[in-house]
Amino acid sequence: MSRDALRVGHYVRDPWDVGGIQTYVQRVGQAQLERGYRVRILGFATPNHRSHVGGIPYTPLNDEAELYAVVRRELDVLHLHQGIPIPPDPPPMVRSMHDNSGSCPSGSRYLRQRKRPCNRSFTFSGCLWGRFADRCGSARPQNIWREFRHTSRELSHADQIRTLTVSQFLKTEMARSGSGVERTHTLLSPAPHVDGPFVPPPTDSLPRFLFFGRLVPEKGVDWLLQALSNVSTPCRLDIAGEGYADRYKSMADDLGLRDRVTFHGWLDSPELSELIRTSRAVVFPSVWHEPAGLVTLEAAAHGRPVIASTVGGIPEYAHEDFAYLVPPHDVAGLADRMDELARDYNTAETMGRRGMHCARTRFGMDAFLDRLEMHYHAVTGASSMVPVT
Repeated sequence: MSRDALRVGHYVRDPWDVGGIQTYVQRVGQAQLERGYRVRILGFATPNHRSHVGGIPYTPLNDEAELYAVVRRELDVLHLHQGIPIPPDPPPMVRSMHDNSGSCPSGSRYLRQRKRPCNRSFTFSGCLWGRFADRCGSARPQNIWREFRHTSRELSHADQIRTLTVSQFLKTEMARSGSGVERTHTLLSPAPHVDGPFVPPPTDSLPRFLFFGRLVPEKGVDWLLQALSNVSTPCRLDIAGEGYADRYKSMADDLGLRDRVTFHGWLDSPELSELIRTSRAVVFPSVWHEPAGLVTLEAAAHGRPVIASTVGGIPEYAHEDFAYLVPPHDVAGLADRMDELARDYNTAETMGRRGMHCARTRFGMDAFLDRLEMHYHAVTGASSMVPVT
């Protein structure tokens, strides 16, 4: 091609932290390298920083001034994945909004006292009241001030730079909270790439359902255990993740489920992939407003159907070809869907095949990069965004 390879910098504060943003940045950055982009990850120096993050060059920085100096000198576009002060005359940049911080100071959109998702728009008085009445965030004055200021800044930045939300839900909530929509666009996240053909669920043992994620109340593990106790078809449940494991083990005991539930703790990617393959279906029972639905894509990429809850951005990812949706806390509804997939192998297999196809087409990386490239084009004004091949 006639033009130089596009030089992209992905900013994430600590690339070695464990979380969805870090996974997203590595996944997208590696795919861009394969396309011929010159990619690097930018972050603030930490004691454990190294020269590369998942094969992507890493540039440690001391402050925002150094970040923007590097961008102006060495990059074509800066891709932000976390909030940072924006200079008066910003370089070409886009911001991916991965969480609820643009409409919720605590970032949770979850009312812990009421055990249900929060549907309020961001206002100072309403969110301050919620801190004390609904325990939806810290009540410490310094934390309230810091978090409210952060959300106000995120809304302001969405009016200054091109912002890409990982779900239409996030965009809608930001608009309800006062953000303009002219510079805000929705770009659904890509599915992970899983090599190989479809492998059907195993038939040599009882059907297994899988939950993976943080073991915290807003992830709906208690709802899942209650539903399991109402499933009449013999089956088992695997739970992978860290958090309040002892609490949920005690709950499983109280419900008489300990011989049907296995707690695996935290698993690395290969171990999790193997556990997904041994499952009949993945259950994603969150009761807070998940910004996106990446668990659904992980399951679909491995050829497994999903039972998920109708909160946040999950329905935008849980396509009807491979997913069942259930209202949060609907114990009977969740149990019915688990019963159906435990009893009907053919339905589970068909949904799994459709899920793998959907992950590779509707949520494929190539189509995602094409759309992302158009947003880079919009902020750089380049006549072509085709990388060197």
